[in-house]
Amino acid sequence: MKKTITNSLFIITFFSVLDRALGFLFKIFMSRTIGAEGVGLYQIAFSFFSVLLSTVVGGIPLVVSKLVARSQDSLSQNKIAGSALLLALSISALLVGLFFTLYYPLCFAMGKTTLILVICMLPTLIFSSVYCSLRGFLWGKEKFFAVSIVEVIEQISRIGICVAMFLFGFDKLRAVAISLSAGSLVSSIACFIFFFANHGKLKSSKSDFLKIAKSSFPITISNLIGSLSGSITSLLVPKLFIWSGYTSSQANALLGSSLGMAMPLVFIPITLVSSLAFVLIPKISNEMKNNDYLKINNSVVGAIKFATLVACCLIPIFSAGGRLLCKIVYDNEQSGEFLSFIAFALLPLTVENITGSILNSLDMEMKNFINGMIGYSMIWVVALVSIGNYSVYSLGCGFALSWTLSAILNIRCIVKKTGLSLSFLPYIIKNLLLCAPTILLGKNMLQICSSLHPLLNLSICSIISVAFFAILSLVFGSVSFTKISTKRKRKKIKV
Repeated sequence: MKKTITNSLFIITFFSVLDRALGFLFKIFMSRTIGAEGVGLYQIAFSFFSVLLSTVVGGIPLVVSKLVARSQDSLSQNKIAGSALLLALSISALLVGLFFTLYYPLCFAMGKTTLILVICMLPTLIFSSVYCSLRGFLWGKEKFFAVSIVEVIEQISRIGICVAMFLFGFDKLRAVAISLSAGSLVSSIACFIFFFANHGKLKSSKSDFLKIAKSSFPITISNLIGSLSGSITSLLVPKLFIWSGYTSSQANALLGSSLGMAMPLVFIPITLVSSLAFVLIPKISNEMKNNDYLKINNSVVGAIKFATLVACCLIPIFSAGGRLLCKIVYDNEQSGEFLSFIAFALLPLTVENITGSILNSLDMEMKNFINGMIGYSMIWVVALVSIGNYSVYSLGCGFALSWTLSAILNIRCIVKKTGLSLSFLPYIIKNLLLCAPTILLGKNMLQICSSLHPLLNLSICSIISVAFFAILSLVFGSVSFTKISTKRKRKKIKV
């Protein structure tokens, strides 16, 4: 069982890192091509589109994966996949019709340029209907390689199509939006291929259609409101900047440099944490079914410690070298200032992410949603307090407080549900404290190596920071060789 989980985690992590790396490189290319203001406009359009996409995708993949995993015969699994596809296509067709019905009010609210970008993205809704339904089928059958490789195929296709459109002289902003739809088309075709290769056949039944609709509804509402919140943030934050004395162009540039450029870097640790969550969801669901709370608590504590370790390895790098990193990547120091400022928020972000996934596996999706919304309110509490003097630092504080409050509420819910021990709290505090001397060392190393090429300087600083943090962890007991050596001895005994 452990070997299966480890292999699955390796496959998902490898392809997730590859997918994020490709996406990150594309983000760099896009940012340098269309500029901070262009990124800001695209961010507004995509934030609105993500609301539509969340409505289509919603909780369908998760629900389908659970139902397929619990079904013993292929006929039932095929009916589940077909019913999910029919449901997703129906929702996407309804949304496309509603969008064009409200075209003029939306054009007035968002501006014609932004709305045209959304129109370029609209075909993604249809293709994602196929993707989310068949992905859930493959996920439920534990075909992790197929699920992971499809995402990489989509990313590669999107990059290739976008670059080709740039070379042929297409409008750059529209090319970026169209490439999203084109990449989704390729991924949906790939999903069909893997679906049929795994003996899938498209069938449907009214009972499965209603069951999937009913089960996915609360998750869809949760994702929808979450996406709507992101859209509201992208629309209102520039207004807050303007009310604080910035011009419209400067406001869009600030939005692009903070949310469009720095945030993708902030979400880097989520790649590893999400991979673990992807594997743990079915595992914890089965443990919950058997009321095995001891195993559940061991899984939860291990997951939180893993999320903490991932965050604390990156906090010193982003805090000390954030400005240099964004200068290298985006040629934009403004995004680097935001990244350095928000670096410590990586810890609550990763903990909030993993505990949210755990709540989903414990059938507490609504609690996860409510906690997220309570946390999200902190962004606007900070905005109200700093109105007239709003800056990217206010935005960073809002996100940090949001993730922190949501993480605390998630842990509280898990404790109530499972009787979880809070033995991981000293581990979190200890690792957070160890970040301080590591950041100080990183800043000094950057100054010492300042005569070197910026990329070499940052690489040396990052390697030394991670190595120094590892040494401190060993010295102060955050990480121990005892468990590692014990596992090796057990393997030798088995052999």
